[in-house]
Amino acid sequence: MIYQVRNYMEIEIKRGLNVIPPGMVSVYLPALERRLDFQPGHEEQVEAHESYAYPLYDKDNRRLDTKAELSLTIKGAADKDNPEQVVFHCTWKVLENGVVVGSDTFEMKSQAKVDDYKNQKVVIHSDAMHYWYLRTYTNRRSAELEVGAAYIEYKDK
Repeated sequence: MIYQVRNYMEIEIKRGLNVIPPGMVSVYLPALERRLDFQPGHEEQVEAHESYAYPLYDKDNRRLDTKAELSLTIKGAADKDNPEQVVFHCTWKVLENGVVVGSDTFEMKSQAKVDDYKNQKVVIHSDAMHYWYLRTYTNRRSAELEVGAAYIEYKDK
């Protein structure tokens, strides 16, 4: 499980009696996921692009307003050399505050009629507050691609 949500309450404490009204705000970290279920005889594609705005809080509890842009594409086609195999051409990119955190183009192959389950997660960038990951999945004629962020303390879980 990837932890992408936290609840925060911004309050101001002054000298004397303080009354803190309830009012938590949920903050979700960005994630973008798409799945392609390939049909033989077709060249298919799924793509997505999303922009996110979210706050992060550093170790001194200072708010850092952050913007991210995520994009991904999965294109499926039958393998010309091996008709029993499907080739998925994948492209993804992550921008954080206008700076490229990571991007790549690669292929994933999967046997069309045999359980060939592969599920991998790779950390692509991390800082003191959160990390960015890429998750890939293939099985038979299906492929999934996910790019997202999670809080740093869950990096090794």
